[in-house]
Amino acid sequence: MSTPTALDGAAALDRAPAAGRGPATDPSAPTQSAAGAPADLRTVPDAARHVTVAVAAPGDDRPHAGDPVAFRPTSGVALALAAARADAVHLSFSAQVPTVAAMAELVEQLEDEIAAVGRERAGVRIVLDLDVLPTPDADVARRKRSYLEHLDALAGLTWKPSATRVVAAPEAVVGAAVDLARRVGVDGVVLVPLADGPGVDHLRALAPVA
Repeated sequence: MSTPTALDGAAALDRAPAAGRGPATDPSAPTQSAAGAPADLRTVPDAARHVTVAVAAPGDDRPHAGDPVAFRPTSGVALALAAARADAVHLSFSAQVPTVAAMAELVEQLEDEIAAVGRERAGVRIVLDLDVLPTPDADVARRKRSYLEHLDALAGLTWKPSATRVVAAPEAVVGAAVDLARRVGVDGVVLVPLADGPGVDHLRALAPVA
């Protein structure tokens, strides 16, 4: 599968509360992200959830991360089939799932499907494939985010891909991925670099290759 403001470090993504994920905060009181940019925190992350982070293998932009039976559902029927048969279900932001709130709802829907077919939630690994662009520092990240937002506007898309991409220094990318995973309820994140370079090498030093 594949909009709030672009991610900055460990900032939250969405302005709307994710269903069942915790109470909304006062919209008049934005907090500060790890990188110093204001961010509205609308959901409370599950701090106890263990989250794995891996980097997509070179040339594989949507990896299966070594899972024996991995599904990438793109419809309700495919979601039900994934719930019944998959060892791992990979989700990603799209025009159909454009925001963090929508992703959290999709994860809950998948969990309901898993329960409906009599499977244990622990037996199905839910993974978020997340587009990322590691940068040398926060200043470069701001320029890159602005550029991606400009491209979105020119493309005339019905959603903003740039709003759910993580553009930040490598350590902040990993932190943002873990924060996002806990907010939407997934078990792991596979970071899918938008371009190769030293930043991606740094990412791979921080997280294993999927």
